[in-house]
Amino acid sequence: MDTGPSAAVVGLAVFVGRRYGAYVTAGVVVAAMVAEVLVKENLAGKEHLAAIAAVLVVCGISALCQRRPDRERAGSGSGLPPINS
Repeated sequence: MDTGPSAAVVGLAVFVGRRYGAYVTAGVVVAAMVAEVLVKENLAGKEHLAAIAAVLVVCGISALCQRRPDRERAGSGSGLPPINS
């Protein structure tokens, strides 16, 4: 039984919900997938949860990268203030 594409769609739904601030939609998708595993434990449900976990890791890394100062992101220095001679 092929469940790969549906797991990718679940992951994409959570990512898009997080990216565009549709937190309720993303939360409903996560809650539905958790309920699926609780009601009917199968490989597809576990794959959906794994996709959600992977997307949340990617979102966390993305959020950390966006919090860095602009000059560090651009690679134009060490992030330390310049020393005036």
